[in-house]
Amino acid sequence: MNSKSDFVLETTKKLVDKASDFGLELVVCGGISVHMLSKYLKRDSPRQWNHKDIDFVVPLSQLSRAIAFFKSSGYTKVFVPHKKARVAKNHFRFGNIINNVKILVDIYGKPKMAIVRINQNGIEIPLLSPRIELENWRDRERRVGPRPSIRLSIDFLQSVVERKLFEEEELT
Repeated sequence: MNSKSDFVLETTKKLVDKASDFGLELVVCGGISVHMLSKYLKRDSPRQWNHKDIDFVVPLSQLSRAIAFFKSSGYTKVFVPHKKARVAKNHFRFGNIINNVKILVDIYGKPKMAIVRINQNGIEIPLLSPRIELENWRDRERRVGPRPSIRLSIDFLQSVVERKLFEEEELT
């Protein structure tokens, strides 16, 4: 692995795989989700990925199990900035240092969500629906203003949604 982003991406896959052994469904969302979707569709990104954290959403019914999973996996709860805590209910942040790399994990509990599934190296990975991700990225652009990386993600997700490449499933 040649970058922190590659390491974070591999750590995400390992966490999803390990969590499934616990009967826990970690749904990948945010930048890592767009990155995984891009790799799955064999689309070369015109930019360098720069992952700062891993975002997961879980069914609200599994949130306490997700918290226990991360604690048992060596992660500790870390401070969530007040502004972010205000924006998202049922949000927890965990941190760990693996191979001298700081890993931050954000977990959001949702009552229900639309997901799609991809397979990477024999691991089934649930991703938040590209349709929902597109809404989230557009909202992010409204909040923080135009950024080239955000625009690239929006354009990519828009093309995925328009081509109807995935069948959604509802997870509760």
